[in-house]
Amino acid sequence: ILLLAPLTLGQVLDGLDTHPALMAADAKIAEARAKQLKADGAFDTYTSAYGKAYPTGKNVRQLMGVMVEQPTALWGARLSAGWRRGVGEVPAYEGDQATVDGGELTVGLRLPLLQGRSTDAARTDRRRARLDQAVARSLWAEKRRVLTLKAADAYWSWVAARHVLGAYEQLLAAARVRDQGMQARAEAGDAAPVMRLETRRALLKREAQRIKAIRGVAKAEIKLGMYWPDAIPSELPPLPSPQRLTAPQGDAPAIAALQATARRAAIEAAQGENDQLPRLDLEALAVKPLGDEKSEMAAGLKFSLPLQRRKAEGEAARAQATAQRLEADAVWLQAQIDAEIADARSAAHVAAARLRFARGIERPAETSPEE
Repeated sequence: ILLLAPLTLGQVLDGLDTHPALMAADAKIAEARAKQLKADGAFDTYTSAYGKAYPTGKNVRQLMGVMVEQPTALWGARLSAGWRRGVGEVPAYEGDQATVDGGELTVGLRLPLLQGRSTDAARTDRRRARLDQAVARSLWAEKRRVLTLKAADAYWSWVAARHVLGAYEQLLAAARVRDQGMQARAEAGDAAPVMRLETRRALLKREAQRIKAIRGVAKAEIKLGMYWPDAIPSELPPLPSPQRLTAPQGDAPAIAALQATARRAAIEAAQGENDQLPRLDLEALAVKPLGDEKSEMAAGLKFSLPLQRRKAEGEAARAQATAQRLEADAVWLQAQIDAEIADARSAAHVAAARLRFARGIERPAETSPEE
C-alpha cells in the first residue's frame, strides 16, 4: 500500500488488528468458546426410545418406551419424563415393565444429597470453561497492550531517526558550503591552508554522522515493519510535543488473566473435595397408568462410598497448590509491570529530549561556526 500522506501512529495501531500475534489470541478466544459450548452440552435435553418384541417362546410379550431426560445445574438434579408399555406374558424378572394396554406415563427426579450436590464434573467443566474465556480475553487485551507499546515505540523511533537524518543532511550541506568558501579564500591567499584542513575535517565528521543516521533509519524501518508491514512513506509526520510522549496508564490485563486462572484452580479444588464425599442420592418416581388404574409414587435413597479416595485427594491438593502458585505469580507480575511502566515513562522522557535536540539542529542558521 503506497501512502501519499505521512504515516500516523493511529494507522499503525489500527493495523495491529491483523497482527499475527493478535490473530493467534483471537483463535484462543474461539477455542475457549468452543470448550464452553462443549461444556454446556452436558446439560442438553436428550431422548431415548426402545422397543422389543418376543413373538415366540415361553413369555410372548412386547416392551417399548420413550424417555426424555433433562440434567440441571440446580443442586445436580436430573429430571425425567416418559411413556412405557409392557404387555403380554411379562416374566417376574421384568415385572417393572408390565403396564396396562395403554401404557403409562412416568415422571422422575434424582437429586444428590452429598457428593454432587454443590458441584459435579459437568458444572465444574462449565465454570472452568467460562473462566477460560475470561482468561483468553484478558490475554488478548494484554497482547494488544504490549503490541501497542512496542508499535508506538517503533513508530516514534522511526520518526526521530528520520528527523535526525534530515538534520544531519542539512548540517552536512552547511559544512560543504563552509568548506567551499574556505577553499576559495585559501586559493585567493585570504586564509591559511591549515584553516582549509579544519573545515575539511568538519565536513568529514558531518558525513560520518549522516552515514550513521542512515543506518539508524534503516534499523528503525525494520523495527517498524514488524508492526506496519506495508510500504513506509517518505513523507514524515510532524514532531509531537513532549507532553504527548507519556507511558500508558491502567491495569494490565495479564493480572486479570492470572486472577481468573486462580479462580479456575479454586473451582477444581472444590471439585476434588466434592469427589471425596460419599454418594447419597434421592430418587423419586411417579407413575400414571393410561386407564382407570390409580397413580403410583415411589421414593428411595441410594448410598455408595469408595474405600480409597486418593485420586480425589490428589486432585484437590494439586488445585490448591496451583491456586497458591498463581497468587504468587500475580504479585510478581504486578511488580514487573510496575517496573515496565516506570521504564516506559523514563524512555518517553528520553525520546522527548532526542526530539527536542533534533528540532534544534534542524535549524542551520542557528548553528555556530564551530560546529
